[in-house]
Amino acid sequence: MKHLKIKMAVILVITALSSTITAGDLDPSGPPGSTMNSLDDIFNQNEEILDTLSTALDCPEAPVLATGQSTSYGDRDDGGLHIGVQSESVRFTDNGDGTITDNLTSLVWLKNANQLESTWQGAIDFCTSLSAAGNADLTDGSLAGDWRLPNRSELKSLLNLNYSNPCISNQSGAGQWAEGNIFNNVQSDWYWTNSTYMNNTDMAWAVEMAEGSINGFRKVPTNDGAYVWPVRGGHQ
Repeated sequence: MKHLKIKMAVILVITALSSTITAGDLDPSGPPGSTMNSLDDIFNQNEEILDTLSTALDCPEAPVLATGQSTSYGDRDDGGLHIGVQSESVRFTDNGDGTITDNLTSLVWLKNANQLESTWQGAIDFCTSLSAAGNADLTDGSLAGDWRLPNRSELKSLLNLNYSNPCISNQSGAGQWAEGNIFNNVQSDWYWTNSTYMNNTDMAWAVEMAEGSINGFRKVPTNDGAYVWPVRGGHQ
């Protein structure tokens, strides 16, 4: 009832006001413009909106890397099919400042791969604190916090399963790594990643550079630990 009284009062006010307005005041200056859209106009507008949304939601491709294996040992096996993204014409570039750029992934790696850390947290801390100021062999101007311990996928991207001991490519990507060819001191041993092994969170994933094995490795091992290969850059 209260709302009805308010509505009636508003109607009375509007009626009273309209009675004081002369007809001349209401004469339009010209014919009104069209405010109606045709069905074709509405359809085209919706198509433009959908196209814009589709473009915004499109994700860039993240193709799977080829393993590098080139010898076939069975019908339609990896060595015969060569499925995946192939290496660039020059896989690695020596930046001359203690860093190496992987032209396939655009990741930047420390040239020296010889750092040994007994614990997973120690490996993370080493990478986090790494900087050009504290390393005579590193002159890229990097600051503490620029580097990180690679995750499992990043470290795995270095593997070339056409080789063993270690399964790493040389600079061109067409041959096996040897000391003095792009990286220094690559170990045919386990390397830490910053990815936790979810079946047992006391463990982290580690990658073995001898044969390309990937397995869980205790974050606080009872042996000497694992090696560290710092990385920076990548998509975030």
